[in-house]
Amino acid sequence: MKTISIVFIALCGTVGVSAQSFKDHFFSSIGFSPFLDFGSTPAQVEGPYADQNNSGNPVYVVYQVNWAFAPAFAYEARYNLTEPSENMAVSIKATPTLSGLAKQGIFGLYFPIGLGLELGNGATYQTSASTGFSITAGYTINMTPLIKAGNVHDDADLYGASLKSTWGCPYIAAGIRYWNRKNKLREISIRYGFGPSGDTKPTGATSPHSVTDDLTNSYILRVTWMKYINY
Repeated sequence: MKTISIVFIALCGTVGVSAQSFKDHFFSSIGFSPFLDFGSTPAQVEGPYADQNNSGNPVYVVYQVNWAFAPAFAYEARYNLTEPSENMAVSIKATPTLSGLAKQGIFGLYFPIGLGLELGNGATYQTSASTGFSITAGYTINMTPLIKAGNVHDDADLYGASLKSTWGCPYIAAGIRYWNRKNKLREISIRYGFGPSGDTKPTGATSPHSVTDDLTNSYILRVTWMKYINY
C-alpha cells in the first residue's frame, strides 16, 4: 500500500502538486470479494511433442487456469486529476488484488490501472450527496497462478513446454457508493476483464494430463466490497 501511495505522490509531484493538494485529491480503500471472483486465463496449447511412452502419436500440452467462487482481497489508490464540481471528478486509480485459486495453482495477482469518472458521494471531499457512482476503464496485468501446482506443470517440464502465467487485458468497472449504518463510506464494484483469445486444440490431439479439454474464452469477473479509509 505504501509503495502505491509513493508512486502516486511521485507522479503528482512531476506536475507540481503540493502535499496538501495531493491529500485533498487522494482516496484509498480496502476490500474483499466474498467468493464472487471468477475467470479463465488464455488457453495454451503447446506442441506437438514426441510421446514419452513411445506410442508414436504426437502429444500436446493443453493448459488453462479456471477459477470460480474464489475469495479476493483488494486495495485501491485513487487520485482525482480534476474536480469540475463537488459532485464530479476524473480520476486515475490502481487496484492491486490478490485472489485465491482452487485448481492448477495457488493465488492470482492482478494489477488494474484505469481512468475513472466519479459522481456524487465519494467523488470529492466536498460532496454532500448521499449516493455516488464510479465508472472506470483501463488495463490490468494478471499473474495467474502465482504458485504453480498440478500434473500439467510436471508434463510441461517433461516435454519442455513453456506455460505462461502472466497476461494482460482491458477492463471496465462500475461501482456504487453509499453510507453504511455507522456513517462510513462503502462501495460495491463489479469489474469485467476482456481476456485475449487463447490457443485452440487441434482436432484429435492428445495430452498426458490436460487441465481441461473444454477450452473457454479468457475473462475476469469480480464483485468487490470496498471500505474507504479516513473518509
